Amino acid sequence: MLCGQPPPAGDRVAVLSNAGGGGVLAVDACTRYGLRPATLTEATRSALAALLPPAASVTNPVDATATVPASTFRCAIEQLSLDPSVDVVFAVAVSTDAGDPLTDLGSMATGTPLVVVRLGQPVGVDRLATSGPSALAPAVFADPSVAARALSLAVRRSRWLAATDRPLPAPLGVDLAGRPADRRRRAGRAPGR
Repeated sequence: MLCGQPPPAGDRVAVLSNAGGGGVLAVDACTRYGLRPATLTEATRSALAALLPPAASVTNPVDATATVPASTFRCAIEQLSLDPSVDVVFAVAVSTDAGDPLTDLGSMATGTPLVVVRLGQPVGVDRLATSGPSALAPAVFADPSVAARALSLAVRRSRWLAATDRPLPAPLGVDLAGRPADRRRRAGRAPGR
């Protein structure tokens, strides 16, 4: 789901949308799957206010307005990814007469995982068109709820991977203390081998 992106450091999500309703749907879906809306810092809110149109909302979910250019939408994602209270940026967009805000995201790498939703997309999950290797392109979901569920699973996996200090039990019937030669010799004496 995160396709070449770093695993989420936590469950705090910043939602950016060019459609206010889409942002609200994304926040609702995230909370339904145990993710928390990030509380943006004052510095981030100030930077977004300077970047986005005057009618934009700079609290989470961030509503960049329907007329936001793709380059500005990308800059807003970059700004959100710099906020220390944000573990994942969740971008929700719909194409308007002003354009598609997702067109300038190709080969974007911020160090913060990015989840992308394109409302009205004809397929459930697609790849974001990029100018770089397609293997690193994030998935683009059609439904914020499906994207939030996938993200919640990625967060759970990230937590599991971080808990590597726990010793794993030996599989049943395996003598980890025995030497490889002893294991091969015992396996050769087993009936039917």
